[in-house]
Amino acid sequence: MSNIKREIMKQKIKEYESNLYKSMLKIIENINTFYFDMLDEFSVSVWLPLLSDLIQYLHILYYPFKDNVS
Repeated sequence: MSNIKREIMKQKIKEYESNLYKSMLKIIENINTFYFDMLDEFSVSVWLPLLSDLIQYLHILYYPFKDNVS
């Protein structure tokens, strides 16, 4: 009786695990698709502000060292 009960419990656990894995994989796939689509659509507009900020910071750092001290 104990062995049969264990087998039934193992089957139930496998069934629940399988359903959980399937649902989690589906959620993860949807999230990945959303982010990759979003990056694909907005790739230019995401990088331009970052590049602009970088150029501005480089420009600010350039000014103190611009004058030649001799």
